[in-house]
Amino acid sequence: MRRIKVTAPSFPPPPRRRFEAPEVPSSGASLMTTYPTPPRVGYTERVMKDEHKRSALTRLKTIRGHLDGVISMVEADRYCPDVMKQVSALQASLERVNRIVLQNHLETCVAEAVREHRVAEIVDELMETMKYTAAVTGPAPRLDLEVQ
Repeated sequence: MRRIKVTAPSFPPPPRRRFEAPEVPSSGASLMTTYPTPPRVGYTERVMKDEHKRSALTRLKTIRGHLDGVISMVEADRYCPDVMKQVSALQASLERVNRIVLQNHLETCVAEAVREHRVAEIVDELMETMKYTAAVTGPAPRLDLEVQ
C-alpha cells in the first residue's frame, strides 16, 4: 500500500497593524467617559500647584515615551515576560502620578473645603475619588486562566 503525504496549505502571516489612536470627537467631548467624575466640591480657580503640575507633567511625558517603547516591543513580538515587566513599570509610574495629583487635591481643594466648613461634602468626594486609587482599593480581581 502506498502512503500519500497530505499537507495543509501554507498561508502568509497577517500584516502587522500599527496602533492608531481613536479620533477625538469634533464636539470636544472627552474620550474618557468610563468613570463618572464626582462633583467638584473643593474646586478652585487654580487647581494645581506649580510644583505638583511640573512633577506630574514630567512623569507623564516620561511614561508616554516608555509606552511607545512597550508598543514597539509588542509589535516586535518580544518575550511576553519582558513585555509584562515593562507594563508593570508603566502601571507603577502612573500610580506615582496619581499620588501627586491626590496630594495636590488634598493640599488645595480639600483644604479649602474644610476651611469653608464643607467637611461632609469633601469626605463624600474623597471616598468617590479613592475608588480610582489602587493603593487604597487594592489590586484588581485575579484572573483565573485555564491552561490547555
